[in-house]
Amino acid sequence: MIGNLLVLYHENISVRFPSHYRLPFYKYLPEWGYKVRFLCFRNQSQIFEKNGSTVFLRRSKSKHILGIPLEYLSTLYRVRTGIELFINQGFKPDVFISFNHPILNKLGEKFSMKSRSKHVIHIGHLMAESKIRSNSAFEKIKGYASLYARNKRMIKAHQVWLMSEEMKKYFSSMLSVNKMKVWPSAVAADIDPKKYYSQASFSRQKLGIDEQDQIIVYIGTLSKQRGLDIVLNAFKILLKNRPKTKLLFLGYSLDSFDLSLLKKYAETIGVKKQVIFHRPVDENYDAILLLIDKPKPLLSKSWRDSSAL
Repeated sequence: MIGNLLVLYHENISVRFPSHYRLPFYKYLPEWGYKVRFLCFRNQSQIFEKNGSTVFLRRSKSKHILGIPLEYLSTLYRVRTGIELFINQGFKPDVFISFNHPILNKLGEKFSMKSRSKHVIHIGHLMAESKIRSNSAFEKIKGYASLYARNKRMIKAHQVWLMSEEMKKYFSSMLSVNKMKVWPSAVAADIDPKKYYSQASFSRQKLGIDEQDQIIVYIGTLSKQRGLDIVLNAFKILLKNRPKTKLLFLGYSLDSFDLSLLKKYAETIGVKKQVIFHRPVDENYDAILLLIDKPKPLLSKSWRDSSAL
């Protein structure tokens, strides 16, 4: 029976820690009888800081190519020390769950082999591919290195959790279908829009969008590494045939400069008036939608069952 989970989480939770990751590990799994320990990165923390079941690590980010070795070694040391802190206190993980980060994947694999436990890799974003497409040689180098390391670990992992069925298809050439599981962490596109007509009308009024306007919605990271200029360029072409169209961006970027670049580019190509940049949506906003549609559990019984691993 699988009972102890050690989660190695890649994002800086001072900036973003969405409910579809936070609630399963901090609420649902403990309620179902699992013991969960969590290792993550956070701003303004000491190198190691433990708070109950969580270890917070300070994150290093290199600003130039010469800083990559130091970033790698310091992060490797901190993550390894954080894992050992739990183990030395008597916590014996049955499963290591490492999120999309080369060092987390490496150490998740290493410690799982050492303790003869299982290793699961979660991929929520094709980070390596996005870096490879960057115009920066520095980012390209990091991207190719990350791609090699990620694919190597994925092949050896007991399971790989992916954010969508499309991502599952993407990896189907290198991974067994039985090894891949989908944990939806994107927007559901299979719901009848009629269910939200009243809410949509309210949102249109609030955003100043006419009822006759058609809307294209981009939901995701607004980082410059995503190359969103191609979205704006395509939108400009579309406007020639469909002038009553608006483009709505819903997302965020860790660097506020990325958003200003995107806005400036929209102005440069002459589509600024037809583009709306929505502020980051507070998670409490979900309460409005919950009045309309009762949510399904984020984790089905199959995820709770030890046989799923």
